[in-house]
Amino acid sequence: MIRIPRLFSIGQCPVTIVTANYTERPSTLEMPDREDELTLSRKAKLKRLTDNGIDPYPPRYTRTSEIADAISQFESIDSQGSEPPNEQSVSLGGRIMSIRSMGKASFLDIRDSSGTIQALMRQNVLEQSYETLKDIDIGDFIGVTGTVMRTRTGQITVDTKEFVVLSKGLRPYLNKWHGLRDVEIRYRQRYLDLIANPQVKDTFLQRGKVIKGIRDFLDDKGFLEVDTPIMVPVAAGAHARTIHYPSQCPRPTVIFKNSH
Repeated sequence: MIRIPRLFSIGQCPVTIVTANYTERPSTLEMPDREDELTLSRKAKLKRLTDNGIDPYPPRYTRTSEIADAISQFESIDSQGSEPPNEQSVSLGGRIMSIRSMGKASFLDIRDSSGTIQALMRQNVLEQSYETLKDIDIGDFIGVTGTVMRTRTGQITVDTKEFVVLSKGLRPYLNKWHGLRDVEIRYRQRYLDLIANPQVKDTFLQRGKVIKGIRDFLDDKGFLEVDTPIMVPVAAGAHARTIHYPSQCPRPTVIFKNSH
C-alpha cells in the first residue's frame, strides 16, 4: 500500500489534495524482473550484431514506396491478369509486429505508417544473412528488398532477397496477447498507445483533419490566426488565483495565464 501525502506544491503555490490509499499493480507490459531479463537479452543481441559488423542504427535507408502503395500497385497489376505480377521489386521499411519461424523459412509482419505487409525470409535465398534473424526481435525496425507475390493462401507477401536492420530496440515489446490495457500508461506514453491500438492513430488523424478544416474555413473568411503566450510575467483575471512557476529567465517566476 502507498499513501499519497496531503500537501504538495506547484512552484510557490501549495496545493492540498485528498489523502488516498492504493495498491500498486503490475503493468500490462511486463513484470519488472522479467523486463530486466528481456532488456539484457536484447542488449546481448545488439552486441552480437555489432560484433558481426552489422550497424544496428544505419544513418539512412531508401524506400521505393510505403507499404500501402506497394500493395495497391501489386493489386492493380494482379487484377489485369495479363502478366504475372510477381516481378515487382520493392524496398520497404517498418516495425516488426510478429515473427513466425518455420525451420528454414520465417514470416515477418512489417508495419509502417500506411499499413502492414508480410515478408517471407528463406534460408536458401538469404544464406548467411538468415542467421541474423536470431538477433531480431518484435518491435525492431528493418528494411526488406524483394519481389511482391501472393502466397497459396492469397496473402500479399514480399519474397525477401535481402534485408537490413534499421533500428534495434532494447526495451521489451508489448505483451503479445494482452497488449496495452493500463489506461494511465496509455495516456502518459502515447507512443505505446499508438503502437498497441491502431484505432488511436485514426482518432488523431481525424482530429487533425477537423482542426485543419476549421482553420481553412476561418482563413477563407478573412480571419487572422494569432498565438498568445501561455506563461506571462503579470497576473491576469479578476479573482483568478495565480500559479507561479520557476523560470530560468532573468525574471525569477512566470505566471500561468489561465489561473483559476
